[in-house]
Amino acid sequence: MLVSQYDIEGTFLNAAIQEELYVKDQHATRTRAWKLWKSLYGTKQAAHNWDRVIDNVLQRLGFAQCPDDPGLYFRQVDGLVITIHVDDLLCVFRSATIRQEWETAVREHFTLEERGLLSRFVGMGIIWDHSNRTATVMGDRAIMALAKGWQITKNRPHHISLLKRTMLGRLLFIARMWRPDIRDAVNRLCIKAKCHRC
Repeated sequence: MLVSQYDIEGTFLNAAIQEELYVKDQHATRTRAWKLWKSLYGTKQAAHNWDRVIDNVLQRLGFAQCPDDPGLYFRQVDGLVITIHVDDLLCVFRSATIRQEWETAVREHFTLEERGLLSRFVGMGIIWDHSNRTATVMGDRAIMALAKGWQITKNRPHHISLLKRTMLGRLLFIARMWRPDIRDAVNRLCIKAKCHRC
């Protein structure tokens, strides 16, 4: 089994725009505006248009979208699995031949950059042990970034009224992904925060 990470260059620029949108030139001496023909980073429609394009391409290549997770695609014929996070693709192949065929097919539609063996994906660190054919997924960077961002240390714990919903959401994500040992405490914290309406 092979796991590879890819990046699609100019992601949102691959999608045609359905709406009539114009942008102003902030640096021109006269007021000018240009009509957009392609999706542009920062427009509200960009992610939706890109999702429609990548979904269409993958379905033409024989993939089915997972009903429970719209970012997960699979192809029954060869067991190929793809997970998509904006322009990052994580692919699991059964063989190098399947990988080569898939890369060739996708490159007909997009500029694809292979990132090699996966070491980080969506905030997760991955350590490979080739001798035992295992991978360890870790969230230590996400946990430390959360603590640093909220200035939490052993000597300086936060009071419940200072917690924000974003922090609780990140804590829930960390508890579900990497730290099942703190799930109960985080769930209780969420209940308490809801009572205090922080």
